[in-house]
Amino acid sequence: MTIRRLLVVLSVCVALVAGAVSTGAARRSQAAAATRPLRVLVTNDDGVSAPGIDAVVERLRRVPGIVVTVVAPATNQSGTGDRFSTTPITAADATTAHGYHAIAVQGFPADSVLLAVRSLLKDPPDLVVSGINQGQNIGELTNVSGTVGAARTAARLGIPAIAVSQGLPADDYSFAASLTSFFVQGWRTDLIARPNAAPKVFNVNVPSCGTTRGVKFVPVGRSSTVASYTETSTGTFRPNVESRNLFSVDCASTQRRAVDDIDAFVHGFTAVSRIAVN
Repeated sequence: MTIRRLLVVLSVCVALVAGAVSTGAARRSQAAAATRPLRVLVTNDDGVSAPGIDAVVERLRRVPGIVVTVVAPATNQSGTGDRFSTTPITAADATTAHGYHAIAVQGFPADSVLLAVRSLLKDPPDLVVSGINQGQNIGELTNVSGTVGAARTAARLGIPAIAVSQGLPADDYSFAASLTSFFVQGWRTDLIARPNAAPKVFNVNVPSCGTTRGVKFVPVGRSSTVASYTETSTGTFRPNVESRNLFSVDCASTQRRAVDDIDAFVHGFTAVSRIAVN
């Protein structure tokens, strides 16, 4: 699928996210909101110097009307979920790989969001972008992901968030960064115009297929399910478990249907899932 066609598909997802605002007062509110910049806090779990966060920061910072602030872990904190520190943490000036100013936090991804919102930032962000993570966060990986944990932490503070991950092998983040930018720009006016709306968290996973087959808006799945039970001679019931490989992606797949994020991702689609805050 070409980038043009993919962006058309993604625009439908953006419309679903933002929702339609039909009243005249709401339109006026949106018009007024468009005059101020969108404040975006960018974080991750791979660490402030990782290539994924660098790619998305470089893409977002060049978009007119968006102000980017980077507060991220000083070191790799993959797999820490939404853990946060209950002991003192430190923060220091740092830069991304391309030299954009950042604050490096000696703590978890959730600490980065909490510290930024509770202490470091004068004004709260309109949106938190977490990523781009090195490796997919689909199925059961969602709950252990520090990338997703940071996004959920933001939502608990009342801030909408997007967690973005690039499937392995994650060598080129440019396409995922462009999708993230498009998503943010499409959501921009609604985010500013409706600051008190219930915060949403979206998990975006882009397969490393060179090109993507499109976007699927799907629920989070599970890699293992019980398909049936077999009754044994002792009167017990043995579960027959079916499993799917989260890391085997068929970029040449022709399957069109996707029941969940695993199904979409392993068949070459960008999977977008709304996930629970808690």
